[in-house]
Amino acid sequence: GAEASSMRFGRNDDQGPKGRGTREGINSEQIASLLFALPQSSEQREAVTRMVSIDTTISDESLILEKLRLEKIGVMDDLLTGRVRVTPLLKDALP
Repeated sequence: GAEASSMRFGRNDDQGPKGRGTREGINSEQIASLLFALPQSSEQREAVTRMVSIDTTISDESLILEKLRLEKIGVMDDLLTGRVRVTPLLKDALP
C-alpha cells in the first residue's frame, strides 16, 4: 500500500570485523547484508513523540498508584490498631 511505498530500505554498512555471529550458521557479514524497511523521518519522530507521551503517562499513573497503596496501608493500620472504630461504619452501612 501507500505506507509500504513511503518506506525506504537500508543496509548496515558497518565495515567492522566479519566474524562468526553468536548463532550457529549466521555471521556478521550475512546480517550486514540484510535490508530493513525504515520509516520516514517524520514517522520516526511521531513514534518517538507518542512513546514519550506514553512513558509520561506511565510515570504519572505509577506515582498515583504508589500514593494509593500508601494510603491503603495507613487506613488498614488505623483500622487494625483500633485508632479508627469500625462499629459506627457498620451501623451506617445497614439499611
